[in-house]
Amino acid sequence: MKIYYPLFFLFFFIYCSHDNDSSDDTLQKGEDPETIDEVFINNYLTESTSYLSFSGGLLTSFSTLTTGETLPYEFRDVKSVKIIYKTVDTENNPITASGVIILPEEPGNYELVSVQHGTINSDENAPSHSALGFNEFTLGAIIAGTGFISILPDYIGYGASNTIRHPYEHQKSLAQSVSDMILASKEYLRQEDIEYSNTISLVGYSEGGFATLSAFKKLETESIIPINKVISGAGAYNKTRFAKSLLASDEELPFIGHYLWVLDVYNSLYPNLNRPWSAYLNEPYATQITNYGEINTTLPNSIFDTTNPKNLFLSSFLSGIVEETDTPFLDALKDNDVHDWTPKAPIHLFHGTKDELILPFISESTAETLNANGGTVIYTPIEDKDHRGAIIPFFVNSLSILNQ
Repeated sequence: MKIYYPLFFLFFFIYCSHDNDSSDDTLQKGEDPETIDEVFINNYLTESTSYLSFSGGLLTSFSTLTTGETLPYEFRDVKSVKIIYKTVDTENNPITASGVIILPEEPGNYELVSVQHGTINSDENAPSHSALGFNEFTLGAIIAGTGFISILPDYIGYGASNTIRHPYEHQKSLAQSVSDMILASKEYLRQEDIEYSNTISLVGYSEGGFATLSAFKKLETESIIPINKVISGAGAYNKTRFAKSLLASDEELPFIGHYLWVLDVYNSLYPNLNRPWSAYLNEPYATQITNYGEINTTLPNSIFDTTNPKNLFLSSFLSGIVEETDTPFLDALKDNDVHDWTPKAPIHLFHGTKDELILPFISESTAETLNANGGTVIYTPIEDKDHRGAIIPFFVNSLSILNQ
């Protein structure tokens, strides 16, 4: 997902500033450690660097250009900082990852909001490489301008960890990297003596929606930080049911490249799988995708002459999923389901009714299951909008819910 407007660059050069001075040292040059009231020991934060600043006037203009309407908020001046933090990869090896914090210039006891980005196909679209007018960086800045501290994780595979393959739609690594980013952000705020409210809300759309519920479940069940609100749009929360629905389909699927990326990631992460493409696809498609190499972006549909699962996949693989006999693959899907537990914080789910990438019944059924488990979930369909068309209405609704 990439939101871009040519006029943004005019505003960008007029209003924003860029400061590359590092701010990660707890003890500044010339300071005597004995005169410092407290020396911070960070478990997650390793580095911080000032990034971009934006005036409230610029955010007002951007919010109007982005949404097509005048939003009822008085926007504050904001500043941002890039951080690098400790986390672990999919095999639990220590690595460093990155993200951005955006916060009001004026001090205040602001609530934290973690904003999870959707599917991106290039490292240059990660939050720590973005600017106003691009992706969730814009949303994070607008949210911060209304009086929040926005936290935007890059995820593993982007930013400081871009030499590692992004584990697309893998719930455990998404949850871990988001959780550790939040903890590192709290360390930065404490280190810089910035006041904040010790609760957090979570917002995300598409892969960001899936990452939002994945992180929410981890943060809440492990009592890492109190959760205030969760706002999620168009995420593939029930991987098992979604996969069965897709693979039972007998029609051309316009987003098959996304699904094959997920399949390739799961196939590489779960030792009980690790199969060649010939175990999944008919020829010549198995050879074509094998020659394509490791998938780390959305596959173009043009590499195949069909996107119909009945033609693309082996009938034995299809029947193994639909008839539930392929236990290793079903176990991998189940390990990435985030639709069935008992949440405590309220959840707001949104989905475009004409979404062909992530089918709306996934959000509908997730809301039903979580409510049946004792959760408080409000599901709002975004009428007559497809996956891309529902993005702006989702973010306008998210901003309204956060400011209630």
